[in-house]
Order: sequence, then structure tokens, then C-alpha cells
Amino acid sequence: MKDDIFFDQKFVDLLPKLEKFVREQMLHKAAVLFPTTQFQYTEQVASLTQNISVWQTEYGIGTSAYFLTLEGARNLLQVQTLVRWEIDAWKFYYYLGAINDIYALSEELTYVRDEIFASTIDSGSTRKRKNTPLRSLRRHARFLQCMLAQPNAANCFSRYLKSRFNRFTTRSAEHV
Repeated sequence: MKDDIFFDQKFVDLLPKLEKFVREQMLHKAAVLFPTTQFQYTEQVASLTQNISVWQTEYGIGTSAYFLTLEGARNLLQVQTLVRWEIDAWKFYYYLGAINDIYALSEELTYVRDEIFASTIDSGSTRKRKNTPLRSLRRHARFLQCMLAQPNAANCFSRYLKSRFNRFTTRSAEHV
């Protein structure tokens, strides 16, 4: 969890149900659960309340808090030694097979309080980091190099292509 995150009261109330989901659905698997929404979902896997459910996703990026299994953490250490991209680039780990299941909620249960904790990213730097097409291309190139170096490169590439295709066939967050 980031240090500038606040929990919605619903998160605190749902913690026992989230713990049960982790124990029953994620234990002994390389998996991650976000107490946040994501850009897209593939299928609903559990209902926590009448309005909040757990969805499977292949997207998983830009998260401020997450539940990560021990198996997932071990796999991340293998893939990220040497550091190749930011830690919350979960879709890359999914493509590489380091994370097999990515779950997210249908409702945002954590939020950032920028007015209380000002960001220190880029402080002391004259160059502001922006998400430009060139930066995205460089990140993607690092990912492809890493993928090709994997012993199971064919499986990784197949998962990558399938996921890229699924971007057009899955439900967006607005339809959940």
C-alpha cells in the first residue's frame, strides 16, 4: 500500500470477506487482488455484498493498494531482478506468467488524499516525467525483451496476444 492512501469505511467493513476470498480463491496461487476498480474486467468471480463484487481482469495497472500472495511475490522478484518497470505494471507480470490471476473490485475502496500528502515524485528534478508515446514504447520494448528471455516465451507471447485481443471483448468498468 502506498503511504498516501485512505480506506473507505466499506473497505474496513469488507476486510473479513476480502480475507476469506484471498484464503479460498488465491491461496497457493500467484495472484493479486486490488481493493480498487480497473479499466476492464473479464468475468465476475465472487459477490462480497449486494453492490460490491470481485472481478477477474487482465489489465491491472495503476493501483495504490493490493493483496499479493507469497507465490506471486516470489515470481515478481524473479521477473523484476533487475528492475525493468514500475511495480504496479501488473499486466506485464500477467503476460509473463508471473501472476496468473488478477482480481479487482467493482467499487473503489481506497483513495489518494493528494491535498494532505503532496507528491515528492520529480522533486529536485527539472525534467517532469510524463506518460508520452515514446515512454510507453520504451516500457513496452523492455517488456518484450524480458518476455523473449523467458524459458516459456511461447506461452508468454500467446497469453500476451490473447489478452490484447480480450481488450476488445471484455466489459469496461462503466458496464459493471
